[in-house]
Amino acid sequence: MFQREVFGPSWAVKRDHSMMNVDPLVRARRKRGMIAIRYIMILIGLALVGKASLASNPTIPLDRPAAAPARVSTTMIFRVGDGKPRRLPVEGVVAKDGIHFRGTRRVEELDLVLAWDWTADLDPRGGGARVAGVLALLNDTSEERRFEVRVDFPLDPLIADASRIGGTVRATLLMNQGGGRVDLPAGEALFSALIDGKTVRRLHPGPFSMGGSQAGTTVADASFGAPYPSFETPAIHDAIGMMNRFSLSGGDQVQFRCDLNIAGDPENFIRRRSTEPVRIEDDDDRIVIDVNGRTKRKTSRGSVSRNVSSSGKSDKRQIIFD
Repeated sequence: MFQREVFGPSWAVKRDHSMMNVDPLVRARRKRGMIAIRYIMILIGLALVGKASLASNPTIPLDRPAAAPARVSTTMIFRVGDGKPRRLPVEGVVAKDGIHFRGTRRVEELDLVLAWDWTADLDPRGGGARVAGVLALLNDTSEERRFEVRVDFPLDPLIADASRIGGTVRATLLMNQGGGRVDLPAGEALFSALIDGKTVRRLHPGPFSMGGSQAGTTVADASFGAPYPSFETPAIHDAIGMMNRFSLSGGDQVQFRCDLNIAGDPENFIRRRSTEPVRIEDDDDRIVIDVNGRTKRKTSRGSVSRNVSSSGKSDKRQIIFD
Protein backbone atom coordinates (compact mmCIF):
# COMPACT_ATOMS: atom_id res chain seq x y z
CA MET A 1 0.00 0.00 0.00
CA PHE A 2 0.97 3.68 -0.27
CA GLN A 3 1.70 5.83 2.72
CA ARG A 4 1.90 9.68 2.49
CA GLU A 5 4.24 11.27 5.01
CA VAL A 6 2.25 13.81 6.95
CA PHE A 7 5.22 16.06 7.89
CA GLY A 8 7.12 15.84 4.60
CA PRO A 9 6.58 17.57 1.26
CA SER A 10 3.44 16.74 -0.72
CA TRP A 11 5.50 14.85 -3.31
CA ALA A 12 7.25 12.66 -0.72
CA VAL A 13 5.24 9.45 -1.24
CA LYS A 14 6.89 6.12 -0.41
CA ARG A 15 6.02 2.48 -1.00
CA ASP A 16 6.76 0.70 2.32
CA HIS A 17 5.24 -2.72 3.16
CA SER A 18 7.95 -3.60 5.71
CA MET A 19 6.91 -0.97 8.22
CA MET A 20 3.37 -2.32 8.59
CA ASN A 21 4.46 -4.82 11.28
CA VAL A 22 6.97 -2.57 13.06
CA ASP A 23 6.28 -1.26 16.52
CA PRO A 24 4.49 2.14 16.22
CA LEU A 25 7.06 3.93 18.41
CA VAL A 26 9.97 2.68 16.30
CA ARG A 27 8.11 3.58 13.14
CA ALA A 28 7.45 7.13 14.37
CA ARG A 29 11.09 7.54 15.39
CA ARG A 30 12.31 6.43 11.94
CA LYS A 31 9.85 8.77 10.26
CA ARG A 32 11.06 11.77 12.25
CA GLY A 33 14.68 10.92 11.37
CA MET A 34 13.90 10.76 7.65
CA ILE A 35 12.07 14.09 7.80
CA ALA A 36 15.01 15.73 9.59
CA ILE A 37 17.50 14.44 6.99
CA ARG A 38 15.28 15.70 4.14
CA TYR A 39 15.06 19.22 5.60
CA ILE A 40 18.83 19.33 6.18
CA MET A 41 19.38 18.48 2.49
CA ILE A 42 16.97 21.25 1.46
CA LEU A 43 18.84 23.82 3.60
CA ILE A 44 22.20 22.76 2.14
CA GLY A 45 20.80 23.18 -1.38
CA LEU A 46 19.50 26.67 -0.62
CA ALA A 47 22.87 27.68 0.81
CA LEU A 48 24.70 26.53 -2.34
CA VAL A 49 22.29 28.45 -4.58
CA GLY A 50 22.76 31.62 -2.52
CA LYS A 51 26.55 31.36 -2.73
CA ALA A 52 26.40 31.00 -6.51
CA SER A 53 24.17 34.08 -6.77
CA LEU A 54 26.61 36.17 -4.74
CA ALA A 55 29.50 35.09 -6.92
CA SER A 56 27.66 36.01 -10.13
CA ASN A 57 26.49 39.39 -8.84
CA PRO A 58 29.37 41.50 -7.43
CA THR A 59 27.00 44.35 -6.53
CA ILE A 60 25.63 42.39 -3.54
CA PRO A 61 25.27 43.60 -0.83
CA LEU A 62 23.26 46.53 -2.18
CA ASP A 63 24.20 48.85 0.68
CA ARG A 64 27.90 48.84 -0.29
CA PRO A 65 28.80 52.28 -1.79
CA ALA A 66 30.31 52.55 -5.28
CA ALA A 67 34.04 53.25 -5.46
CA ALA A 68 34.90 56.93 -5.91
CA PRO A 69 37.06 57.99 -8.90
CA ALA A 70 40.79 58.10 -8.20
CA ARG A 71 42.20 61.58 -7.63
CA VAL A 72 45.54 63.29 -8.24
CA SER A 73 46.44 66.41 -6.25
CA THR A 74 48.79 69.27 -7.09
CA THR A 75 49.16 72.91 -6.06
CA MET A 76 48.78 76.23 -7.85
CA ILE A 77 50.92 79.09 -6.53
CA PHE A 78 49.90 82.66 -7.41
CA ARG A 79 50.93 86.15 -6.43
CA VAL A 80 49.63 89.67 -7.05
CA GLY A 81 52.22 92.46 -7.29
CA ASP A 82 54.79 92.23 -4.50
CA GLY A 83 52.38 90.38 -2.24
CA LYS A 84 52.99 87.08 -0.50
CA PRO A 85 52.62 83.94 -2.68
CA ARG A 86 49.41 82.01 -2.07
CA ARG A 87 48.83 78.28 -2.51
CA LEU A 88 45.67 76.84 -4.02
CA PRO A 89 44.97 73.06 -4.06
CA VAL A 90 44.16 71.71 -7.51
CA GLU A 91 42.38 68.35 -7.65
CA GLY A 92 42.49 66.06 -10.69
CA VAL A 93 40.02 63.25 -11.33
CA VAL A 94 41.24 60.16 -13.20
CA ALA A 95 38.93 59.34 -16.12
CA LYS A 96 39.17 57.13 -19.19
CA ASP A 97 40.43 59.97 -21.39
CA GLY A 98 42.92 61.42 -18.90
CA ILE A 99 43.30 63.19 -15.57
CA HIS A 100 40.94 66.17 -15.51
CA PHE A 101 42.03 69.22 -13.53
CA ARG A 102 39.05 71.59 -13.58
CA GLY A 103 37.99 74.38 -11.27
CA THR A 104 37.21 78.04 -10.62
CA ARG A 105 38.23 80.15 -7.65
CA ARG A 106 37.28 83.74 -6.82
CA VAL A 107 39.71 85.32 -4.36
CA GLU A 108 37.59 88.09 -2.88
CA GLU A 109 40.31 89.83 -0.88
CA LEU A 110 42.47 90.11 -4.01
CA ASP A 111 39.64 90.93 -6.45
CA LEU A 112 40.57 88.27 -8.97
CA VAL A 113 39.11 85.10 -10.48
CA LEU A 114 41.15 82.04 -11.48
CA ALA A 115 39.81 79.24 -13.68
CA TRP A 116 41.53 76.19 -15.14
CA ASP A 117 40.72 73.22 -17.34
CA TRP A 118 43.58 70.82 -18.10
CA THR A 119 43.64 67.21 -19.25
CA ALA A 120 46.86 65.35 -18.49
CA ASP A 121 48.61 62.05 -19.18
CA LEU A 122 51.43 62.05 -16.64
CA ASP A 123 52.93 58.70 -17.69
CA PRO A 124 55.84 59.24 -20.16
CA ARG A 125 55.82 55.64 -21.36
CA GLY A 126 54.26 54.69 -24.69
CA GLY A 127 53.39 57.90 -26.54
CA GLY A 128 54.83 60.18 -23.85
CA ALA A 129 53.31 62.45 -21.23
CA ARG A 130 51.12 65.42 -22.08
CA VAL A 131 49.39 68.39 -20.44
CA ALA A 132 46.82 70.25 -22.53
CA GLY A 133 44.31 72.88 -21.50
CA VAL A 134 43.77 76.46 -20.42
CA LEU A 135 44.39 78.75 -17.44
CA ALA A 136 42.43 82.01 -17.16
CA LEU A 137 42.72 85.02 -14.84
CA LEU A 138 40.30 87.94 -14.47
CA ASN A 139 41.56 91.19 -12.93
CA ASP A 140 38.32 92.28 -11.27
CA THR A 141 39.46 95.82 -10.42
CA SER A 142 39.82 99.11 -12.29
CA GLU A 143 43.62 99.15 -11.93
CA GLU A 144 46.39 97.48 -13.91
CA ARG A 145 48.17 94.89 -11.76
CA ARG A 146 51.04 92.43 -12.06
CA PHE A 147 50.40 88.68 -11.63
CA GLU A 148 52.36 85.45 -11.38
CA VAL A 149 50.77 81.97 -11.56
CA ARG A 150 52.57 78.62 -11.40
CA VAL A 151 51.42 74.99 -11.36
CA ASP A 152 53.34 71.69 -11.42
CA PHE A 153 52.23 68.20 -12.48
CA PRO A 154 54.04 65.17 -10.95
CA LEU A 155 55.22 62.53 -13.44
CA ASP A 156 55.13 58.79 -12.79
CA PRO A 157 57.40 57.15 -13.82
CA LEU A 158 60.14 59.77 -13.61
CA ILE A 159 62.90 60.26 -16.19
CA ALA A 160 66.33 59.63 -14.66
CA ASP A 161 68.34 61.13 -17.53
CA ALA A 162 67.75 63.49 -20.45
CA SER A 163 64.16 64.25 -21.42
CA ARG A 164 62.51 66.08 -24.32
CA ILE A 165 59.65 68.57 -24.35
CA GLY A 166 57.81 70.68 -26.89
CA GLY A 167 54.44 72.22 -27.59
CA THR A 168 52.32 75.27 -28.29
CA VAL A 169 51.04 78.19 -26.24
CA ARG A 170 48.31 80.69 -27.12
CA ALA A 171 47.87 83.85 -25.04
CA THR A 172 44.43 85.47 -25.41
CA LEU A 173 43.47 88.89 -24.05
CA LEU A 174 39.73 89.58 -23.61
CA MET A 175 39.15 93.35 -23.32
CA ASN A 176 36.18 95.27 -21.95
CA GLN A 177 34.53 98.32 -23.52
CA GLY A 178 37.44 100.59 -22.64
CA GLY A 179 40.01 98.31 -24.25
CA GLY A 180 42.89 96.71 -22.39
CA ARG A 181 46.47 95.55 -22.39
CA VAL A 182 48.72 92.73 -21.23
CA ASP A 183 52.46 93.36 -21.11
CA LEU A 184 55.70 92.59 -19.29
CA PRO A 185 59.26 93.98 -19.19
CA ALA A 186 62.47 92.57 -20.60
CA GLY A 187 63.89 89.59 -18.76
CA GLU A 188 60.49 87.98 -18.13
CA ALA A 189 58.12 85.86 -20.23
CA LEU A 190 54.38 85.35 -20.49
CA PHE A 191 54.90 81.57 -20.39
CA SER A 192 57.75 79.46 -19.00
CA ALA A 193 58.00 75.67 -19.21
CA LEU A 194 59.36 74.22 -15.96
CA ILE A 195 61.13 71.00 -14.96
CA ASP A 196 61.42 70.42 -11.22
CA GLY A 197 60.63 74.10 -10.68
CA LYS A 198 63.36 75.43 -12.99
CA THR A 199 62.71 77.23 -16.29
CA VAL A 200 63.82 75.26 -19.36
CA ARG A 201 62.06 77.29 -22.08
CA ARG A 202 60.40 80.70 -22.24
CA LEU A 203 57.72 81.77 -24.72
CA HIS A 204 56.48 85.31 -25.45
CA PRO A 205 59.56 86.90 -23.81
CA GLY A 206 59.62 90.54 -22.78
CA PRO A 207 59.51 93.28 -23.62
CA PHE A 208 56.03 92.23 -24.72
CA SER A 209 52.76 94.12 -25.13
CA MET A 210 49.44 93.51 -26.84
CA GLY A 211 46.04 95.13 -26.50
CA GLY A 212 43.52 97.53 -27.97
CA SER A 213 41.39 100.61 -27.35
CA GLN A 214 37.95 98.96 -27.43
CA ALA A 215 36.19 95.72 -26.55
CA GLY A 216 37.65 92.75 -28.37
CA THR A 217 40.06 89.85 -28.32
CA THR A 218 43.78 89.78 -29.08
CA VAL A 219 45.74 86.56 -29.58
CA ALA A 220 49.46 85.70 -29.59
CA ASP A 221 50.72 82.23 -30.56
CA ALA A 222 54.09 80.60 -29.90
CA SER A 223 55.56 77.10 -30.18
CA PHE A 224 58.82 75.23 -29.61
CA GLY A 225 60.38 71.79 -29.86
CA ALA A 226 58.72 70.61 -33.08
CA PRO A 227 58.28 67.84 -34.10
CA TYR A 228 56.83 67.54 -30.61
CA PRO A 229 58.64 66.84 -28.38
CA SER A 230 62.23 67.39 -29.56
CA PHE A 231 63.64 70.19 -27.36
CA GLU A 232 66.28 68.51 -25.18
CA THR A 233 65.91 69.04 -21.44
CA PRO A 234 67.39 67.58 -18.21
CA ALA A 235 66.17 64.63 -16.16
CA ILE A 236 62.77 64.96 -14.49
CA HIS A 237 63.00 63.97 -10.82
CA ASP A 238 59.58 65.22 -9.79
CA ALA A 239 57.33 67.30 -12.03
CA ILE A 240 56.78 69.29 -15.17
CA GLY A 241 55.16 72.68 -14.82
CA MET A 242 54.32 76.07 -16.25
CA MET A 243 54.56 79.64 -15.03
CA ASN A 244 52.85 82.81 -16.29
CA ARG A 245 54.02 86.35 -15.51
CA PHE A 246 52.25 89.45 -16.83
CA SER A 247 50.67 92.82 -16.11
CA LEU A 248 46.94 93.00 -16.91
CA SER A 249 44.66 96.02 -17.23
CA GLY A 250 41.71 96.38 -14.87
CA GLY A 251 38.45 94.60 -15.72
CA ASP A 252 40.10 92.41 -18.35
CA GLN A 253 40.87 88.72 -18.67
CA VAL A 254 43.83 86.75 -20.02
CA GLN A 255 43.93 83.07 -20.98
CA PHE A 256 46.89 80.77 -21.61
CA ARG A 257 46.03 77.71 -23.68
CA CYS A 258 48.91 75.24 -23.81
CA ASP A 259 49.71 71.81 -25.21
CA LEU A 260 52.93 70.45 -23.72
CA ASN A 261 54.40 67.07 -24.68
CA ILE A 262 57.13 65.28 -22.69
CA ALA A 263 59.15 62.18 -23.59
CA GLY A 264 62.31 60.28 -22.66
CA ASP A 265 64.19 57.09 -23.41
CA PRO A 266 62.56 54.00 -21.85
CA GLU A 267 65.82 52.85 -20.26
CA ASN A 268 65.78 56.06 -18.18
CA PHE A 269 62.31 55.57 -16.67
CA ILE A 270 62.16 54.99 -12.91
CA ARG A 271 59.09 54.45 -10.79
CA ARG A 272 58.11 57.11 -8.29
CA ARG A 273 58.89 55.54 -4.91
CA SER A 274 58.82 56.72 -1.30
CA THR A 275 62.22 55.01 -0.89
CA GLU A 276 64.81 54.22 -3.56
CA PRO A 277 63.79 54.53 -7.25
CA VAL A 278 63.54 51.28 -9.20
CA ARG A 279 64.26 51.08 -12.91
CA ILE A 280 61.59 49.64 -15.20
CA GLU A 281 61.77 48.04 -18.62
CA ASP A 282 59.86 48.50 -21.87
CA ASP A 283 57.74 45.39 -21.31
CA ASP A 284 56.26 46.67 -18.03
CA ASP A 285 52.51 47.12 -18.18
CA ARG A 286 51.61 50.72 -19.01
CA ILE A 287 48.63 52.38 -17.37
CA VAL A 288 47.37 54.16 -20.45
CA ILE A 289 45.75 57.52 -19.82
CA ASP A 290 45.32 58.96 -23.29
CA VAL A 291 44.06 62.42 -24.12
CA ASN A 292 42.08 63.23 -27.24
CA GLY A 293 44.14 64.25 -30.24
CA ARG A 294 47.71 65.49 -30.49
CA THR A 295 48.78 68.70 -32.15
CA LYS A 296 49.52 68.51 -35.89
CA ARG A 297 51.42 71.81 -36.14
CA LYS A 298 55.06 71.46 -37.07
CA THR A 299 57.90 73.98 -37.38
CA SER A 300 61.63 73.51 -37.58
CA ARG A 301 63.31 71.51 -34.80
CA GLY A 302 63.55 73.45 -31.56
CA SER A 303 62.38 76.71 -33.14
CA VAL A 304 59.99 79.29 -31.73
CA SER A 305 57.17 80.71 -33.83
CA ARG A 306 54.98 83.65 -32.84
CA ASN A 307 51.91 85.30 -34.30
CA VAL A 308 49.68 88.08 -32.99
CA SER A 309 46.15 88.79 -34.19
CA SER A 310 43.01 90.46 -32.85
CA SER A 311 39.26 90.36 -33.52
CA GLY A 312 35.81 90.06 -32.00
CA LYS A 313 34.10 91.21 -28.84
CA SER A 314 34.37 89.89 -25.30
CA ASP A 315 32.51 89.79 -21.99
CA LYS A 316 33.84 91.51 -18.87
CA ARG A 317 33.30 90.07 -15.39
CA GLN A 318 33.30 86.31 -15.91
CA ILE A 319 35.67 83.63 -17.12
CA ILE A 320 34.74 82.43 -20.61
CA PHE A 321 37.12 79.94 -22.22
CA ASP A 322 37.53 80.65 -25.93
